[in-house]
Amino acid sequence: MMKLGFFTNAYRNYPFSYALNTLSAYGYQGIELWAKGEHVTPFDSRECWGKLKADIAAHGLSVFAVSAHLDFVAPEAAKREELIERFIRVLDMAQFFRAPQVHTASGGLYTDISFKRQA
Repeated sequence: MMKLGFFTNAYRNYPFSYALNTLSAYGYQGIELWAKGEHVTPFDSRECWGKLKADIAAHGLSVFAVSAHLDFVAPEAAKREELIERFIRVLDMAQFFRAPQVHTASGGLYTDISFKRQA
């Protein structure tokens, strides 16, 4: 059975309670948590996560994914290490929320590479 979910990034400029109220009122069944800032981060306490988890459940929603959207193709080794540490924390967060998926990105190109069509 398919469930209808929504990515909370769209509500980053609104209180999380507003997002939950709106999404549950519109009939959504789950959310993808955006783990980059406005509502929750992988560096927040488990107490904070617990409150959010209870609020999500109270609205009849579940967390179907946690979105890291990190860029692992940083040219500096220290930056790559920082991003890997953040991703490990996102994995912990996903486990806490019982999210079966974690979404991320491979990263962008840091150099200007032009591609020529091969004949």
